[in-house]
Amino acid sequence: MQYQIKLDEPFVSSKPDNNELDRYADLLHSAFTGGVGMYGQRERDDYAQSLERLFADTDYLPEASSVVINTENGQVASLCLVTETGGHGCINFVATHPDYQKRGLGRQIILSTLDKLYGTKLWVTLAVTIGNPALTLYERLGFKQGTVISSMQLA
Repeated sequence: MQYQIKLDEPFVSSKPDNNELDRYADLLHSAFTGGVGMYGQRERDDYAQSLERLFADTDYLPEASSVVINTENGQVASLCLVTETGGHGCINFVATHPDYQKRGLGRQIILSTLDKLYGTKLWVTLAVTIGNPALTLYERLGFKQGTVISSMQLA
């Protein structure tokens, strides 16, 4: 199944650039702050460290990941980062800057990722926090709830 990807002006999609991790950390912090779960409580530097680890990971799939930029102001509007886990694609981060939410960018960036993974991976998983308002979007895109994984952290 191929997906139709259409970003309206002034948005363009490209592959993430490992020289832009600070800008991506800013996006994640803006998009997730105040949200559900531990991601809603994280500091900007926590995202920067997570991104550094992800981009250094040999399982990171830059060819399947995407970033959407607003060409009018150069702002990172949306981001989707993918790894390979056990031979399957895993969408680890999907975020849209609050200034650009409700414009379909999250939907388009996920469809772009699925298009890039089509035919290369047996299945694709998406890591999401229980209670995330984006669950409805993910379900509309065809994702089904699977295994619930608990994570624990030291306080």
